[in-house]
Amino acid sequence: MKDVIIVDDEKDIRTLLSTILEDEDYTVRSVADSCELFEMLKGRHPSVIFLDIWLKKSKLDGIEILHNLVKYYPHIDVVMISGHGNAETAVRAMQIGAYDFMEKPIKSGHLLLVLERIIQIKKLKLISSNHEQKNTSHDDVPTFLLGNSPEITAIRSIVQKHADKDSRVLISGEAGTGKRAVARYIHQCSVRKNRRFVQVLSSSTKLDAISLEKKLFGYSNPENPEYVGQIGAFEEAHSGSLYLEHIDLYPQNIQKKIVKFLVDKKFQRFMSPDKIVQCDVRLLASTSLSPELSVSQNMLLHDLFVRLNVVCISMPTTKQRHDDIPLIIKTLLAQTTREFNHFDCQFSDDLILFLQVHDWKSNMSELSSIVRMLVTDAYQRQSKEPVTCANLPSYFHKKHPTETDGVIQNNILNKPLREAREVFERDYLMAQLTRFKGNISKTAQFVGMERSALHRKLRGLDIENNRDFEEIV
Repeated sequence: MKDVIIVDDEKDIRTLLSTILEDEDYTVRSVADSCELFEMLKGRHPSVIFLDIWLKKSKLDGIEILHNLVKYYPHIDVVMISGHGNAETAVRAMQIGAYDFMEKPIKSGHLLLVLERIIQIKKLKLISSNHEQKNTSHDDVPTFLLGNSPEITAIRSIVQKHADKDSRVLISGEAGTGKRAVARYIHQCSVRKNRRFVQVLSSSTKLDAISLEKKLFGYSNPENPEYVGQIGAFEEAHSGSLYLEHIDLYPQNIQKKIVKFLVDKKFQRFMSPDKIVQCDVRLLASTSLSPELSVSQNMLLHDLFVRLNVVCISMPTTKQRHDDIPLIIKTLLAQTTREFNHFDCQFSDDLILFLQVHDWKSNMSELSSIVRMLVTDAYQRQSKEPVTCANLPSYFHKKHPTETDGVIQNNILNKPLREAREVFERDYLMAQLTRFKGNISKTAQFVGMERSALHRKLRGLDIENNRDFEEIV
């Protein structure tokens, strides 16, 4: 945000203002006329422009430049400056869209005060447009990352270890496992947390190659040299973080451009090959398949994989973290009921168990949608009774038999939660051991447990003690 352009035909003024601002850690560029300004705007855009009204030997004067800036660059704040301005000129500039008007000689204190006020307003707008980032800390863990399963505990540890190191991160996992959530969490835990977090989501991969390139890198309009067109996601994320979802689905020519950016820290705007844009971005990305599979199938360029895979995170499925689901349901309930004026909504134990063992095809995102739907239904009915399995949509009861049908058929829904879970776990593990003909190693791999942990679980459920199964090497 601390990026400024000074437009003044007097070199001494440009030097003076640049020195004052650079001493306060602002990035400052300066030009003498309108042509130089619009040529510079084909590169990285500033946050603020200080613009002199009276420009000698300039194609456009300050007021004319202001008209163009307000029309084509509304995201840039403009402060007009003049050595012999008057109230009428100041009012006119403000009516056109200038943020402020300053008379020469400019006092350094006033200059910095105005600039600091602009920057603070920009920060407030950023926070209000992305409320999830406000007051964040390492303790503000996203719902999908809650739990004590080994897989999710390891991911939180990776995030806390690498978040502040500015490392590139490559995230993989099935749909709905929370890849976006972990990308945002990494940003929130980083030194860039007060900067912009920009997402280019998977819907963008359906764009044609040209449209996607424009979205990423911005574009120029050669028919109007005073109009850069639009900035892209890379420049929008300058000094912040950029998350590219399903990057392995990008056309390979765009993947090559991303590789080039990661090497050079700069890129060319679409249709403006003579203009180079430099920006500082932390890149986070995810893949639609496992990264190694995407590379082997020539979807993800090996060069891009190597440069992105500094920190690798693989998001677990709901099957790999059954024990986390009750806590996640409780958190989703609290979040959703807040939206309904803290409506008192409780889920019965049998419903929580059902949701815990259900085969969620879209993982946590599907679970989240069902919780929201059940709370909404209870709120509309103004029901004070706990929500039960009977309140689930009818299609839940029409699916082909799964492990959850076994739970219902064994008539355990009236048991206390701990007893019901033990019955389910015993039946489930017995079924898997039968499936793999007693092979402990294959069973452990399938159910997502370490072999030693599975042995302990079987002993705890009194399966191994009965010698129902023996390990097959």
